[in-house]
Amino acid sequence: MTNHHPFAHDSIQPTPMNARTMGLFPAFSLWLGSNVVVTTVFTGQLLVPDLPYLTGLAVILFGSLIGAIFLILTGNIGTRTGLPTMALCRGAFGTRGAHLPSLLNTTVLIGWSWIQAYMGGSVSIML
Repeated sequence: MTNHHPFAHDSIQPTPMNARTMGLFPAFSLWLGSNVVVTTVFTGQLLVPDLPYLTGLAVILFGSLIGAIFLILTGNIGTRTGLPTMALCRGAFGTRGAHLPSLLNTTVLIGWSWIQAYMGGSVSIML
């Protein structure tokens, strides 16, 4: 059965080679760019408030670069196979064990939501 809707057409089937659009550098740029955002800077300021601005910025960029390296190495497997990360986790953890990476991902997303809510609340108090 084919889904002809413009949205919600993802599956756990491998993406065909002719439909793959990202290579190593575009994937690295995506993950690095998604790590260096205002919430990352804000979180860094909360953790180390006495650090000079340029030193703090350098630490944030360095940490984001390290984080992006691990994400791109994981994503590179998906780029080569055309499989989504959670489907790839089944090989390492089994079908039921693949719920662990999904749970960890969900926990991280909830944490970032809390940071963003705190940041939004702090900005509204300052105004």
